[in-house]
Amino acid sequence: MKLFAFFILLFAVAAAGAETRYKPADLLIQDTWRAEADGLAHTYYLKIRPEGSAAPPDAGDMVGHAVSRDLVRWTELPDVLGPGPKGTLDELQPWTGCAVWEGGKMYLFYTMRTGPEQRIGLAVSEDGGYTFERYKGNPVIVPDDRWYIGEKGIYGCIDCRDLCVVKDGDWWIGYFAARKNGSSPSFTACIGCARSRDLLNWEQLPPAFAPEKYACMEVPDVFYLDGKWYLTVITGHGYGNRGFYKDPHVTNATVYAVSDSPYGPFRELKNGNILITDKGGYSCRSVTFRGKRYELFTQDGFLSRPYEMKTDAKHRLYLAYPRDIPEARLGAEADVSALSPAQNICAHGAWNYMEGEWTGEKGRYKGQAKTGWQAAKILSDGSDAMEIEADITIKKGTCGILFRDGGGWDASNADAGVFFDTLEHSCYIGPALSFDKNLNARDCDIRAGKTFRVHLARYSDRLDVFIDGRLANQAVCGVPGTKRGVSLLVDRGEAEVNIISLRK
Repeated sequence: MKLFAFFILLFAVAAAGAETRYKPADLLIQDTWRAEADGLAHTYYLKIRPEGSAAPPDAGDMVGHAVSRDLVRWTELPDVLGPGPKGTLDELQPWTGCAVWEGGKMYLFYTMRTGPEQRIGLAVSEDGGYTFERYKGNPVIVPDDRWYIGEKGIYGCIDCRDLCVVKDGDWWIGYFAARKNGSSPSFTACIGCARSRDLLNWEQLPPAFAPEKYACMEVPDVFYLDGKWYLTVITGHGYGNRGFYKDPHVTNATVYAVSDSPYGPFRELKNGNILITDKGGYSCRSVTFRGKRYELFTQDGFLSRPYEMKTDAKHRLYLAYPRDIPEARLGAEADVSALSPAQNICAHGAWNYMEGEWTGEKGRYKGQAKTGWQAAKILSDGSDAMEIEADITIKKGTCGILFRDGGGWDASNADAGVFFDTLEHSCYIGPALSFDKNLNARDCDIRAGKTFRVHLARYSDRLDVFIDGRLANQAVCGVPGTKRGVSLLVDRGEAEVNIISLRK
């Protein structure tokens, strides 16, 4: 099986196209988790069978499997797990778990389900992570009533799912979505903790993370990075309560907490704790690959591109562009000096109106508009896979970098892009004419007079926005078309844009 997968992988590398995200044929991806084994990254994932899919009716009940040598190009392999026999604790679709490579075996933990009851199960592979057999001693974790709401649950269900396992010394430590007793269901969600020496027998401990502020938390991920332990989870308003995000634009997100010990307690930072929002993706699970930690997550039913996990001096966690994975680069290096002189264009083709002016050429541009906004074309032959790095200084107002996916160049009403607002200190992604900051906005340190480095990575219809090395925002941006251009915008202010590098 290992040799068979190797030849499939070679074919996939040779045939890799422009799409930099993976999904199985005729299906979509939900939660995912990963492990590295002998230099090969394995990802396991839950499947969704969309309406009209040519996949078999039961395809959405299976746990899928793919492998990669670069975290970018993935080879789809046979499914590894499905529902167990009817009438057992394992009779429904397996839910989220984790994978651990140890002693030449792949340990695949997953969520056993029967009705509203959840428990942690295990399947083991002895052929490198390709075929699995359920452990006869399942379930391996059932909530301990000393710490968690378990068999005597008062809310009509047993929350015990999404196990994540890490190694610390001689112990394996497991983290799982659970619920503890409390005055209100909205404050009982917690991340349970257990430990084992053999990955089979588990001793349960008090919760590692119990903030008493979320109605539900899911898909925990725990790892050690730069001297601290970090825990990430999904939560949001849709789970049953709201009003807990510092950024008012956010409704659902992956948040993080920090601890000096793998056993916790993990605590959220006061200066912000959002890793990504649901506009960028969900179900974050990281993996150590080529000596660094990378994050991947679910995005539009695809597996996302890889992002490097980093921290700063204040122990804030953030995602960075994966510069050490050359396969993740988009497009080919282009000559910035070949960029055209700024060509000012109308706000709308129905009238010949220009409020301000952009000047400059060869990647260095200045724009001003006193009472309205003005756009200018600088590139007409872009592509669906592009990267732009630029230094931006906004003296006042808003500056934007826009993408054209169709239509003529006599107007800007077909543009969509990213906007940097010094008045509200935000970065938002959306259509040029509406300036709708409620669509895909994030609070950012965008201040008048400050120069900041922007790195835009556009792939297909999505856009990643890195500001000073950190992933600041990501969302859908336009629709792939036949005329892929780039223009600049200034709104009621003055701005300078210096293009540092371009790939297309």
